[in-house]
Amino acid sequence: MGSIDVKVRKLTQKNYEDKIFEVKFANGDEGFRRDQLRTFLFNSELLLPRVRTTLFDLQPLGPSGRSRAIDPGVEREDIWKITKLEFRQRSPVVKKAKR
Repeated sequence: MGSIDVKVRKLTQKNYEDKIFEVKFANGDEGFRRDQLRTFLFNSELLLPRVRTTLFDLQPLGPSGRSRAIDPGVEREDIWKITKLEFRQRSPVVKKAKR
């Protein structure tokens, strides 16, 4: 799927801390097949502890990068463009003991 660029944000709450990973694909303008996307998401959630997909926005990639150029009822290619993808890793916050 090519190289990816990941930005990490942290959100801290009373009992937990979230790390939000915003993923951008370098070759995203070419699009990806559904089986590539499914494998990437499955492995991302399987191999990283407590990581879940929280935002996944995609659109069909049509001629000239627009999905509306295809006539209704016409079968389109199985090529998709990811517009937004975020993962979230939630970890509990360890409370410090009072002395």
